[in-house]
Amino acid sequence: MTTKSYEEYLLGLYKAMLSSIVRIRPRLRVDCERDYKRLLSSVEKGGIRVFLEFLPAMGKHLDICLSQRRLMPSHVAYMAPYKRHGAIPRLFKGLYLSVFDESGELRVDPDVRAVEFLRCLLGAAKKFRMPCSNSSTWEHVNEFYQIDKEIRSPSLNWDDDEFDPQAAADLSSTKVLLASSLAGVIFLINPASPVPLFLLNSLGMSNGLPIVLPQSSEASKHPNGTLDTDLEQ
Repeated sequence: MTTKSYEEYLLGLYKAMLSSIVRIRPRLRVDCERDYKRLLSSVEKGGIRVFLEFLPAMGKHLDICLSQRRLMPSHVAYMAPYKRHGAIPRLFKGLYLSVFDESGELRVDPDVRAVEFLRCLLGAAKKFRMPCSNSSTWEHVNEFYQIDKEIRSPSLNWDDDEFDPQAAADLSSTKVLLASSLAGVIFLINPASPVPLFLLNSLGMSNGLPIVLPQSSEASKHPNGTLDTDLEQ
């Protein structure tokens, strides 16, 4: 199917949904007929993005407004009010007026079915799947690779199961790494405050286990028998 075929399919779907709404709410007949004409015009200008992007964005905004009990201004496409200084959008105006008043306040007795109709219309094509053109696919894949190239390479070899103290010692960091082969855990140490030696002894970390310091800082032993480090959880 071509993009034009998908557009025609979705327009037919919306025409059927609007017809169903008219059968349930006959007073909305004129509004629904105008809504379908607006969709036709919008699709001619914006293409299938109207269904896949713009209407779902309106649906998200509707949920936020319902939680705030007020229809708030938005820069979302097709949310422009039908009346100057008003709050009700031109598209699906009749349904919005069944839920909010002209000022945008949630009505005391909002039409629950109108909320259902709006959510159905705004989210009908949210998960619609269609094949992309080769150029569009290449554009998005290329964007992924460009972002990946900008990510800083790791300083340590995270693919290796062994911890290399010398590699950590070369890091220009304000923190040092303390590895425990007994606990099987790597702790982050801050040279700013002391950790008692008895705590390191109790963890089996003071004998034969690497306490790696950055080249710009050294751990000094305090008179009370502590290392100038700070164990962070």
